[in-house]
Amino acid sequence: MTRLARDFRAHWNDPARWTVGVRVALTVALFAYVVRHGRNTPVWEEWYDLDGLYGVTSSLDWVFGRLNQHRYVLGRGVMYGVFHATAGDFRAGLVVSVALLSAATAVLLRTLRQLRGRPHGIDVVVPLLVMNPGASENLLLGYQLHFTINVLLIAVFVRCVAFADVWPPRATAWRVGVLTALLALGGWVGLAFVPGATAWVALLVCRGRWRDAPALALPLCACVFFAWSYAELQRNPMPGEVPNDGPTMVRVVGEFFSMALGNLGPRWWPVSGVLVVGFTAILVATQLAALGTSPGRRAVAVGGLAVVLALALMAYGTGKARPVGFAVRNVPLLAFLPILGVIHCVKFVGPVGRRTELAGTAAALGLASIVHYWGWADGEKAGRFHHTKFDMFAADRDAGLPLEFLVSRHQMFPCSQVLTGTRLLRSRGHPFARDIPDAPAYRVQPLTVPSPAPSAVPGDPAAEWVVGVPPVWRVALPSRCLVAGVRVTFRYPRACVRMPIQLVWQRPDGTTGVSVCAPWLTPNDWTLDFWIDEELGEFWLRPLDEADAFEVLSVEALLPKP
Repeated sequence: MTRLARDFRAHWNDPARWTVGVRVALTVALFAYVVRHGRNTPVWEEWYDLDGLYGVTSSLDWVFGRLNQHRYVLGRGVMYGVFHATAGDFRAGLVVSVALLSAATAVLLRTLRQLRGRPHGIDVVVPLLVMNPGASENLLLGYQLHFTINVLLIAVFVRCVAFADVWPPRATAWRVGVLTALLALGGWVGLAFVPGATAWVALLVCRGRWRDAPALALPLCACVFFAWSYAELQRNPMPGEVPNDGPTMVRVVGEFFSMALGNLGPRWWPVSGVLVVGFTAILVATQLAALGTSPGRRAVAVGGLAVVLALALMAYGTGKARPVGFAVRNVPLLAFLPILGVIHCVKFVGPVGRRTELAGTAAALGLASIVHYWGWADGEKAGRFHHTKFDMFAADRDAGLPLEFLVSRHQMFPCSQVLTGTRLLRSRGHPFARDIPDAPAYRVQPLTVPSPAPSAVPGDPAAEWVVGVPPVWRVALPSRCLVAGVRVTFRYPRACVRMPIQLVWQRPDGTTGVSVCAPWLTPNDWTLDFWIDEELGEFWLRPLDEADAFEVLSVEALLPKP
């Protein structure tokens, strides 16, 4: 009995079992998360990818093409292979992302264990931060494997930093050179590593022998690609991009760094931003102080500075053009700051007292646990919203709603590719769109657009959802007749927002009919098709928020052809 108790305590107190157990448990939990919330449908920018994935346009041009400011050459290549290996299942990217995050965690845990020669309880922080479900975009959007590939590559990069004073300079230089080339193919997240990584390889080559200079070939090619990509982005900026002013940029940069605390970043703002920026400043100061020590430590410090510089470049790009910096996709990326802090403590600080070590470990694990808890809370909310949105689409699809009205009612992304992409998916027999019928033939009858007024809506089926007193357009038909649908063209001037818009009518029996579209609006002229398929003589049109009033340009009744 005593021996059993002793063995139990030994197993219980073994940090290696805890770290591996937490990683395995979170891997299983994240797989369950994507199975529960993921749907076999394109999401967000994947609507732009359909032509390339299905070969409607050149797949090679698509792989090397630009998406917003990114060129995801490596990610799109993997995405193409995974998509066709799974017969066009968009959920495959979600599974790959979980596997990549788990692999990155395994690399980091192995690095920390080998660095000390033993496991440590503080290592549990790594899976808690890197495999945080609060980064829900990486777990619900298949194309985010572009991002999670970079997370794995950066984990290997950080491993090179940790052992730069142990491995021969030549070996480290070649490893980092290959990693730099791969990262350069991963969009601007990877490109941000190119300047610092190239400088690091140059230092390693100088520290070794000049016959190792060929190790600089790949990083220098990546630098040329970095310069070309930046110049190309300046010539062809993102549509509607307006640089932020100085104060806004500082705020957004702080918000970006605050995501090192996961979903606590927005909750604790601005304290979270001050804490993380302060921690980063201490980390940089430690690295700079190590530059004047031994060549081995100098190599470690320069590698660490390359990581911080890359994150700073990402923060600069975000602060320059984005309205906010609280992007949950960046949570595993910014987790490398505290992980780098642990590595530098082992390298540069040395042993500390037992009580200090226990207090530091308890504080780190406590904070990481809180971050992870709120990650699950927010991740579950995002997951439920995600799958509910597509389940509502599926319900209308299964009820037989025609294609044009279905896409108009459930605007999946603010781009014209949603309609053409849905037609493409239907033509390829994809389950998402396989059985959607086309709209019936109809003739268009223009209607007079009255002036808007905050008038009452009969029955007011959405009274509890209305915010403020939005304007209402009461539109009359020349006579009561069968209407297949109503087409509304309007101008929306404000920033991107998803806003339900109602079309309401009263039936002869006194009940209220409702057709709702939920467009994802950007500043533009928009056309929505409301499905009716009933007799009516007048109807009411309104947004559900007075702050999002828009200018109605035209209203047309879509009447069945005789």
